[in-house]
Amino acid sequence: MFFFCLSVVAQHYPSKHYTDQNILPNTTVRSVFFSSRGGLWIGTDNGLVHKQNETVVSYFEEDGLALNTIWALAEDSKHHIWAGSYGGGLSRFNGTSWEVFSTDEGLVHAEVTTLSIFKDVLYVGTSDGFSIVTLQDSARVSSKIHSFKHEKRSPFRVQDFFTHNGAVYVVTYDKGIYKVLFDGKEIHLETCVKKGLFYASAVQGDSLLLGQKEYFKKIAIRPNKLRQNLQKAPQLGRS
Repeated sequence: MFFFCLSVVAQHYPSKHYTDQNILPNTTVRSVFFSSRGGLWIGTDNGLVHKQNETVVSYFEEDGLALNTIWALAEDSKHHIWAGSYGGGLSRFNGTSWEVFSTDEGLVHAEVTTLSIFKDVLYVGTSDGFSIVTLQDSARVSSKIHSFKHEKRSPFRVQDFFTHNGAVYVVTYDKGIYKVLFDGKEIHLETCVKKGLFYASAVQGDSLLLGQKEYFKKIAIRPNKLRQNLQKAPQLGRS
């Protein structure tokens, strides 16, 4: 009889704990983002924090934010920071001041859920539809916003965007997964998965990880076979 023993050594990584007792204005953290210049941005339910080395600055509505509830963050090629608020739309920081873009400027909905930038295009997911902002001429953002809202009455809630082989895909909460077709003027969707409950997504090589209720799935990214691959994939992460 043979016995095999497996020795496991736990690894401990350096970490730091941030709370409302040191730098956070609120303990409900909605988004975390590292900028290309090494800054840490933290979006909370009551304000936005920027930590650069040992300098910490907080931003609120009185500083120019659209709203204090910051659910999403992104950075464009000009190092502008974009903050998506849940109820006030978009805010853009140029390093000194904030500028707000709401439904008045063409944003599809004021409740921003996620942000993603790909090839100088900002994809803005909301609780009902999404908007695309072309960033080549950032001085004229309001004239560069294109929006998509689903024809169905129930909300087209966007959970995430992901890119693969030069294409952009939108993941919704309960309306499926679509390939985004944008010609610079109009937005069209190509259906990949018609239905399902999705919470988040991440690309790992040629595989897509999809977070669902109580488990996640890992599938090969083949747009015309995404639905079949999703049905066949095992449920991972169940306890």
